Amino acid sequence: MTEYAVVIERSPNNFGAWVPDLDGCVSTGKTLEEVKRNIVEAIEMHIESLRETVSQCRLQPRRSP
Repeated sequence: MTEYAVVIERSPNNFGAWVPDLDGCVSTGKTLEEVKRNIVEAIEMHIESLRETVSQCRLQPRRSP
């Protein structure tokens, strides 16, 4: 299981979370517990999206020069 550092910040109205090692992986929540749950889901979705992109790239035929 891979672990990622998560940065959680508090704003006046909610919490925000982001993952420095996963560009664009962010989430928010009204409570600390909610943002923690949401960022775990966001990480899972982000990784799945990356896997799908890599799989699609591998399926593309190579072009001759």
